Amino acid sequence: MTHVLEKEGQAIGFSRSHRASIDRIKSINISVPNIEIQNHEMEKVYKLEEKIHKL
Repeated sequence: MTHVLEKEGQAIGFSRSHRASIDRIKSINISVPNIEIQNHEMEKVYKLEEKIHKL
């Protein structure tokens, strides 16, 4: 989440003089894949982690 907020802040132009206030942060829209896609991708991660632990 931090990475996404940092990238969005850079795109908007947040800086030391143009602070990221709560209202400005609330106005940021972050698009994410639907939950089915997220779950599918996480299953891939879990399977890879299992393989790594077996090494």
